[in-house]
Amino acid sequence: MEVEPGKAVALRSIWPIDNVGVLMPTGTRFFSPLFWKRFTDVDLQNQPFDPEPASVIMQDGVELEFDYVFDTFCVGDWPNDRAATEEAVVKAVSRIDYGKRKELVLTRLAHYIQAAVAGFTSVDATGNGKVNFLQQVENSINTALQHEWREWGIRAHVESEDINRPAALRAASEAEAAAGARAQALRKIAEGQADAFKKIGDVTGATPDEVVKWMSIQGAAEALKGALEAMRKGK
Repeated sequence: MEVEPGKAVALRSIWPIDNVGVLMPTGTRFFSPLFWKRFTDVDLQNQPFDPEPASVIMQDGVELEFDYVFDTFCVGDWPNDRAATEEAVVKAVSRIDYGKRKELVLTRLAHYIQAAVAGFTSVDATGNGKVNFLQQVENSINTALQHEWREWGIRAHVESEDINRPAALRAASEAEAAAGARAQALRKIAEGQADAFKKIGDVTGATPDEVVKWMSIQGAAEALKGALEAMRKGK
């Protein structure tokens, strides 16, 4: 059997039942089909990935999102440690569903992350001590992930990137701020118009209602003039 570079082949014994053997990626290997059957291929290469941010509840009850990446995610430690990798392959195919390894690790990781932020408030996480907080959380998570290495043969390491309010809340706050800015701009325009109307009234002696009426008529006249000009150019 030809074993691809960067992969191992897990074999399951026909007799005795439930024994697992491993063919490492060292070229052509031989096994007896009378005693072994091919079970699954295991990728030994590092497979870093970027999961969705994890939702966490801080000590003060505030919900935040912890953003991180897996810079290391692989079975075993190939090619550095052949024996440890063979043992890891056996664990990865016999103790868990190898095809669902990412989902299984992410499920446990959610608990590790929540445990890592326990005792910290939202101010601790997002204030001046944010960098130190992220480093502490990262160290705590990676210590916990050693369990997956010992139990499942999966070597995983995360790198923390950021922690912030949930995206939906940030979007709502940004929309609220934008609406406030628009309202403030409209108030300034209204105040400017009111000041202009007052000055016109002071000069002409017209009442505020008369000034507004006059400005409305003037605006309509300007609009009509523009329309007639457009019609003329259209000809």
